[in-house]
Amino acid sequence: MLFMVYLINLYYYLHGNYYALIVYPLSLWMFTVNIYHDASHFALSHNPFINKLGTYTALMFSLTYNWYHQHVIGHHCYVNILSKDPDLYHSPKYLRHSGDIRRNNFHKIQHFTFPLLWLIAVPIGLITTGFLKSIKGLPYNKVVKLSTLLHINSMYYEIAFVICFMILIPYFATAKIIFVIYPYAMYSFLFMICTQINHLTHDTLLHNDKNYYIHQIINSHNVAAHSYPSYLFTGGLNMQIEHHLLPSVNHCHLSIIQPHIHNLCIKHNVSYNQSSTFIQALYKHFIHISNFASIRF
Repeated sequence: MLFMVYLINLYYYLHGNYYALIVYPLSLWMFTVNIYHDASHFALSHNPFINKLGTYTALMFSLTYNWYHQHVIGHHCYVNILSKDPDLYHSPKYLRHSGDIRRNNFHKIQHFTFPLLWLIAVPIGLITTGFLKSIKGLPYNKVVKLSTLLHINSMYYEIAFVICFMILIPYFATAKIIFVIYPYAMYSFLFMICTQINHLTHDTLLHNDKNYYIHQIINSHNVAAHSYPSYLFTGGLNMQIEHHLLPSVNHCHLSIIQPHIHNLCIKHNVSYNQSSTFIQALYKHFIHISNFASIRF
């Protein structure tokens, strides 16, 4: 159903309809996040080919070679661990998430400028910068060593597709530059809304535990876990604690697992970080950003 909604919207978007232009990023995001993320964790199917095919549904999300390094290998293994988790170092010159990043003049105002960075984080950061660093053989965000088991050559075909799909086709179909810039700026913004609140809050950062599973729990943050619209909007990312404990489980099962994990945390006195609404979660992220804009952190 999400795919059909997206295709209908795509048709009108490529015909220059401004109403479709406004809705297009949301329809694209909701379709891709519900497929791509599970597929990249080998959780879409037991069939490896279907999982691989699923990652090709959202190359405007990230090139697969980059995503495996940045997210599956780096972030999931070392969530919120300094000098290990690449998600702490995406734009260190402009955005400071940890105390090991030297504070500069940009960081002083990051609690005002971070929404602007969210608009370019995916096309400039994940896709362009990730591609350029990878083809040079540089570690992802200077943290994750590039694997020799993954095929880097596929990136060239993927980046060619992205340029055609995100830039050339929309521009030549509509002859309007706004149909190129707006959709993927908003797509990037939606991506950041759904991902930055999952680990970068004042109650999840800088907590380490020698137990791998406890570490995953206390460094993750759930948002509106019992809300079906939130579940659909985030592709299950709103149940981030359960996802980090069981990343190879499809997100359709997380709502069943969530109460059991919550009860286990209560039983064993393990912090279970959660927010009841996106507004509350975004406020927590804002506090985190503001804290690291301060010289005290």
